[in-house]
Amino acid sequence: RKLSYEEAMETYGTDKPDLRFGLQLIDFSEFGNVSDFTIMKEQTCVKAIVVEDGSGYSRKVIDGLTDFVKEFSAQKKKTPLGGLAWMKCQDGALLGGVSKFFGDDLQKKIIDDFGMKDGSIILVGAGERETVLETMGALRNKIAHQDGLRNENSYHPLFIVDMPQFEKDKESGKWIFLHHPFTSPHPDHLDKLESDPGAVMARAYDLVMNGYEIAGGSIRIHDPEIQMRIL
Repeated sequence: RKLSYEEAMETYGTDKPDLRFGLQLIDFSEFGNVSDFTIMKEQTCVKAIVVEDGSGYSRKVIDGLTDFVKEFSAQKKKTPLGGLAWMKCQDGALLGGVSKFFGDDLQKKIIDDFGMKDGSIILVGAGERETVLETMGALRNKIAHQDGLRNENSYHPLFIVDMPQFEKDKESGKWIFLHHPFTSPHPDHLDKLESDPGAVMARAYDLVMNGYEIAGGSIRIHDPEIQMRIL
């Protein structure tokens, strides 16, 4: 199986996803934007995780997950998440948490679209894209550990492809190499090296299994002119 780097980040919040369990990140923006929850409307990225069986999620458990989200996102240089929004499904409606900001029709659509059942709980994080993806990805792993969702005898290899040539350094804000300076950029993206580095894809891949990178490779640069432009 293979996923693009972008797909992995949007769906799992990491480029090293563990596929032994579900809990995929869901784009919740369309629901937040038409709700009465002003804070959620103002954010650039809104992602949700649906826990199918959240019947054992007491307020103490939810508060613990909220604290985790706050602490994890506070480690980032950008604005941390203010908390974790949540709603539980019961008798065909969403209750508790931020449910009061979502009307009956909107609640029904959320339940139907995400296949929620009685006892399901939806957890929502909103904020800046990079922080939301990384934080919700970390939350996904925490829930899997907490709820015992990983099968330790199962192995799910995955190729990550279409990787960016560059990423922004969190300290300086400058573009740096995602892999190394000798990785060849995609030939169709050479015209963007100077004007739009963030849009340049690399001819590289990673092999990931159960949340760990176990191998990787790339096509090297063989043109001195391109190498000088990269450096």
